[in-house]
Amino acid sequence: MSIVGRVAFAVCFLLVAAATGWAQDGVITGRVTDPSGGALPGVDVALTSPALLGGRSAVSDDQGTYRFALLPPGSYTVRFQLQGFGTVVREGITLTPGFTSSLNIVMEVGSLAETVTVTGESPIVDVTNAVVATNFSKELTAVLPTGHDVFSMLAITPGVQVTAPDVGGSRAGQRAQFRVFGSTSQWNVIEGAIMASLQYEDPDVYDEVQVAGASKGADAPVGGSFNNFIVKSGSNDLHGLFFYDREPLALQSSNLSPELEAKGVTNTSSVARYQSLHADVGGPLVRDKFWWFYAFRNLNSDNWTPGYYNTATGLPEPVFTTLQNHATKLNYRLNSNHTLTYSAQYNTKSLPNSGASAFVDSASTSLTDFPYWIQGASLTSILSNRSTLEVKWGEFGWKWWTRPGADEISRMDLDTQLVRGGRNAPFIDRSHHMNISGVYSLTTSGDKAGDHNLRVGYGYLYEGAPYYFLEPKDSIRTFWRGGFATPAEIETYDTPFDFENEVTHQWAYINDTWTVARLSFSGGVRLDAFKPYYEEQGKDGSGPYQQAVTYPGVEFHTLRGFVPRISGVYDVFGSGRTAVKLAYGRYSYNAGTMTNANSMMAGFVNPMARTVKRYRWDGTLPYVPNPANLLSTQGGANRALDPNLELPYTDEFVAGVDQRLMSATTLRFNYVRKLERNRMKLQNTAIPFSAYNIPVAFTDRGRDIASTADDRVLTLYSLDRAYVGLRADVLMNDPLFTADYATYNVEVVKRLSGKSQVLTGFDVSHYDTWGFQSAISQDIATDTSAIGVPQDPNRLTYNNRQDYWHWQYKFLGSYELPWGISSSASLRLTKGEPYGRTLNTTGLTQGTVNLTVEPIGTFFYPTVRLLDLRFAKSVTVGGTKLEGLFDVFNVTNSPAILSANTQTGASFGNVLTTVNPRIARIGVRWSF
Repeated sequence: MSIVGRVAFAVCFLLVAAATGWAQDGVITGRVTDPSGGALPGVDVALTSPALLGGRSAVSDDQGTYRFALLPPGSYTVRFQLQGFGTVVREGITLTPGFTSSLNIVMEVGSLAETVTVTGESPIVDVTNAVVATNFSKELTAVLPTGHDVFSMLAITPGVQVTAPDVGGSRAGQRAQFRVFGSTSQWNVIEGAIMASLQYEDPDVYDEVQVAGASKGADAPVGGSFNNFIVKSGSNDLHGLFFYDREPLALQSSNLSPELEAKGVTNTSSVARYQSLHADVGGPLVRDKFWWFYAFRNLNSDNWTPGYYNTATGLPEPVFTTLQNHATKLNYRLNSNHTLTYSAQYNTKSLPNSGASAFVDSASTSLTDFPYWIQGASLTSILSNRSTLEVKWGEFGWKWWTRPGADEISRMDLDTQLVRGGRNAPFIDRSHHMNISGVYSLTTSGDKAGDHNLRVGYGYLYEGAPYYFLEPKDSIRTFWRGGFATPAEIETYDTPFDFENEVTHQWAYINDTWTVARLSFSGGVRLDAFKPYYEEQGKDGSGPYQQAVTYPGVEFHTLRGFVPRISGVYDVFGSGRTAVKLAYGRYSYNAGTMTNANSMMAGFVNPMARTVKRYRWDGTLPYVPNPANLLSTQGGANRALDPNLELPYTDEFVAGVDQRLMSATTLRFNYVRKLERNRMKLQNTAIPFSAYNIPVAFTDRGRDIASTADDRVLTLYSLDRAYVGLRADVLMNDPLFTADYATYNVEVVKRLSGKSQVLTGFDVSHYDTWGFQSAISQDIATDTSAIGVPQDPNRLTYNNRQDYWHWQYKFLGSYELPWGISSSASLRLTKGEPYGRTLNTTGLTQGTVNLTVEPIGTFFYPTVRLLDLRFAKSVTVGGTKLEGLFDVFNVTNSPAILSANTQTGASFGNVLTTVNPRIARIGVRWSF
């Protein structure tokens, strides 16, 4: 079926079946009673908010129950009126995505003119949902000193571990790896559009950001991080924001400590240029009918990287990055019950020296352009007082283009890890995702039978990834020893060519939340169905190591995951102040929504993957392959799918307590356990484990190669020569390929009230997992050596298994001082990442093998201690506010090492990156 046919089918099915969406909307619900506790039916309930396009109204049912759903985040006012009773008004009801605000009202006998108004008593403990999530409102985002990117926001989120901390925007142009309660899987929704992974979004365009890490309902697809981004909207009044800030180099310190100098460090990571401009404006085209919003950002973040230098001058050179972002949103109220929303973003990244590091000089970096776009539309419908329908459509795509910076043969020294010449894997990636989804919700209420909130649905996602492997210089890469003194090995590539992997993902679920007295029980089941495939493709024989070939198209068997979710929330005292939460859920592995074409599931078996052959080499060029010198083969046509392949899964167990401490403050404790099972990997079935049967004595010179005190002899195993270079990969499940994560998390959240707001948390986690090669690698579909349980005795003995404890503490807060001065702070204390010592071995028939001879966790990088402060002075005139901003990042000037050379040799332990030094940022902000 063509893509047009698939989408048309999905649209038709959606409209018939009432598609499913995600619980991104807020809910205000409750029961209205008289002073004796008797239900009051027929109460007129009116809802208003600056965030709501037009008002909402409802009438309490025969049980006195009312409910407002599909509410955007914001502050709400609810008015209750009934003839013979005094009017009750509740103001300042704060809603965040997915939060259910339980608001029970007692109405006194009196006249409608008698009004009782209560302000500042917004429910802050969700006694209905067990989800473990952190919310960032625009009010919190605006006052904190951050790097103006989504990853710096995640870095200050309790429960989220970002492996490379940002200092004042120093990493604004780099995607950061992050973990939520151990898991690295993520699912991002921006106004209905599903994103494979976060990129370089502007956090200042979002009204609210929710990071949900555990205990998610059946509407959530992944066991990791479920991130929901809601773009700012217009309103009935014209409003806007403009700010400009920069970091003068005169205000940057040096954190080149004596300890770093003793390690041979001559310059640390630091800012070469940072400036950011953001402007947004929104308002009404027609009041209470049609709103609009637009935002623009330009950010320059250039940084010095230790050891990186300009090839021509031999002097250090910055790594340059420019980001530009455009965002818009339109809200249109069709009538009192139906609202249409459209949002779009077009963002670009320019990086002229991609890959820069202490190992890669400027002539060996790549030129990278990365434009991408996001758009989504939604229709929300209030069908009755009991039912709602929301339908969403979204699209996400990019053109990721990386080409060599130098017209030279790519070369690498195995002893020093230095890389020179052009990039060995230039490419163009044109990934494209399109989805349609929705949610139908039905509520019922009863006295003894309790209340039900039923959600039913379906969704459809298509992903296609046209990918172009460009040709590196001469389609080869050379490997050397002794600082490029002695030729050792050579790789050949069968490039150039193009290919495409595709997948369709359909899902359906049913979820019911049943509330009886103090207990809310939620149960649901979810079915995911993935169909990876690729069309007929081929190579035309244009490359020097490429043969003309055509491969027929292949469709996987449908991979299905049928998983349960259950949770319970108990309101201990019936006051909404103390809630005990328990949950269990199973999550299917996401066989789509990957990072690039190679790492989509079809890419693991598509024979159009790049074929890499490695040979012993004597330095002769141009190179003519000699089969007698073949060491290994990766990728290529010898790939198959296990017909019994199943979706891996994650089992999650959660126990928690939410305790309201005061009117706006909550204490939370959560224990989260995630068990990833039956994970997949490519198994080279052409080489049995027993074929590594030739013992070889190899001397490990230890951490200090200058002496013999720590030398030891390793017994390694060469491959039987009859098997050298053979390849027959099968994508299969491996029951031994597991991951276990356990996290103890404590948080205190104080919503903005009075003059202050606070978000702080401490968590301790245990990691027990096999290492998994980063999905960003261009060779993930061909290089399987680092994925899962090792397939040979050398890597099994000296492996990348990880078993360690990690901890972190985070504090965010703001306080309004006198005379228009405000202050805020961000404190992060994080245990350093673990690492081991690796070793390149020689003398084996299968060629050079890199082994982790001292396990990951033998060493830890130093604890990262980062304190950031902001002071702002504001002047308000009429409806406008002008602020002067002064931020200080890394106040203590921490020089913590973030990465070092782990390769055995003279440069073992050499510092690669550090925390950026203390720097101040000055800016101005105007809002109206």
